Amino acid sequence: MSHNNNSTTLAKLLSAEAVGGINLILATVFALFVVNIPYMEGLIAGMGGKFESFVTFSEGYKHFLHHEFTVFTITKTVHHWINDGLMYIFFFTIGLEVKREICDPKGNLNTIKGALLPGIAAVSGVMLPAAIFAFFTYKVVGAMNGWAIPTATDIAFALGVLMLVPKSKVPLSVKVFLLAIAVIDDLIAVAVIALFYSGDIQTIWLLKALVPLAFLLAFNRSNSSNPVLYMVAGMGLWICVLNSGIHATVAGVITALAVPATAKFGNNWSMLKTMEHWFSPVNAWFVMPAFALANAGIVLGHVTLDHVFQAVTMGTALGLMLGKPLAIVLCVLLVTKLFNVKLPDGMTNRHLIGIGLLAGIGFTMSIFVTDLAYLTSGAGFADQAKLGVLAASFTQAFIGWLWFVFVCPKAQTSDPKVQPKSQSTRHKHEAEGSGSHIVGP
Repeated sequence: MSHNNNSTTLAKLLSAEAVGGINLILATVFALFVVNIPYMEGLIAGMGGKFESFVTFSEGYKHFLHHEFTVFTITKTVHHWINDGLMYIFFFTIGLEVKREICDPKGNLNTIKGALLPGIAAVSGVMLPAAIFAFFTYKVVGAMNGWAIPTATDIAFALGVLMLVPKSKVPLSVKVFLLAIAVIDDLIAVAVIALFYSGDIQTIWLLKALVPLAFLLAFNRSNSSNPVLYMVAGMGLWICVLNSGIHATVAGVITALAVPATAKFGNNWSMLKTMEHWFSPVNAWFVMPAFALANAGIVLGHVTLDHVFQAVTMGTALGLMLGKPLAIVLCVLLVTKLFNVKLPDGMTNRHLIGIGLLAGIGFTMSIFVTDLAYLTSGAGFADQAKLGVLAASFTQAFIGWLWFVFVCPKAQTSDPKVQPKSQSTRHKHEAEGSGSHIVGP
């Protein structure tokens, strides 16, 4: 495949992720507006709106999210169907990304050397935010259960911010490095959810889950390229895991890992890349906005300084705003000094700081973990954590944008004819390795 084709493929990837981030932001703003309508009487009246009609809409919106309906004999509210059902697609796509990055010969995580820096960044970016959260909440009964809330990075939101930065300020290597961190970050988050945020385990359902799991393994071993087989078996696995007490989204990752990396599907595309190509737009245009609409709406009308300085709010916000960038920047710089490892071509220390700032955008996964951590808590911890997530995410987005626009140097020209040979070749390899995120070779 030509260099231009691979560059176009990477552009599609970044565009899809960035669109998902923009949709996520818009859905969040809408959700915040709707749930806070009762506190906006003066504003709505000043704009000539009928306040009573707006309040009716707001109440209807909240009622809809708590409306119950049944699928496959399972009854849940709309809110829980989104978190347990639609988010299966989100985690399925994460699983596809992880497997591609590991199995693709040009994947960012295909070699130990390639995975070293983003791996160090991701692991340190989990440990320090968790420690900061624990520092603020260890004396508050029940609050420590949310220790994993500030450990995640929302790659779609982050790329949505980079989309607003002039292209000359963001080298290809910066986006690739950020993507690699996010993939490892998501993998850690999945493990955390499976190990620490599952309910009472129902052994009988775990035994039943072995049946669809056996089918998935058989399809994988036979190198089957029929997507319907994986989807049907994956649905069966989801139902079993949902009833087992383990969070159902884990089934999405397991199903994705069963998809063979070598099986071809039409036009010589790999099965893995084809399914990623199918589901990435579904995430960007449907799953992530739906998640934000169902989860990001917190009431801000009664928020005071007392709410802002609650232990959970402070632990969440500072974990994301300080823990993430400090851990990523300092640990990566330390490794480069101690082991003589170089940053990717075209990427400077100032770009690394910008990546650290954007990594503090937690959002989707942070809010998701919030609901799992404080599912049965009546102490208001969930709203405190979401307030911290929203404050930190939008603050980091703004500061990160300012940093890239006004502090980061302009990237060198991407024209291979004027680049040094080594840099041109490296950029070509980066495009080839990351481009497979959307389409096959």
